[in-house]
Amino acid sequence: MSFALSFWITLLVSHICAQDNVMVEHRWQKRIICILSGNGTDRLYKNQIDELTDNTKGLQERKLMIYDIQKDKYRILFPKENESQWTYSNDLYQKFTENDAPFNLLLIGLDGGIKLRKHEVVTTKELFRIIDSMPMRRAEMRDGRH
Repeated sequence: MSFALSFWITLLVSHICAQDNVMVEHRWQKRIICILSGNGTDRLYKNQIDELTDNTKGLQERKLMIYDIQKDKYRILFPKENESQWTYSNDLYQKFTENDAPFNLLLIGLDGGIKLRKHEVVTTKELFRIIDSMPMRRAEMRDGRH
């Protein structure tokens, strides 16, 4: 194999692995909410962000991290200390969007599994009810870890 071909294969594989690590690095540490929108102008997208950012204490208590994922870029919205600039890539959008829907909300549990997928705004009350019914969350509340 030529050096140039080997170089390009290595570059491609490292890029794919880096994108997968974006979510894997939070496993067992944070629950993740992914808000996906094609371009960030969708009414449902804006309403969902407003709904979630109105209850930061509840988000923090449930170890939640919010990813804002648009067609060609993504960033962390919450917690504020982890808020990030846009990373330009469509890999997360391609990985998590369903049927190219204009709006998706995903809840990813501590184990990395998708626990909820909706194409409509989810209230914090509903979201917290779902999370609070999960066995690991119930253990956290029982042990006084929020």
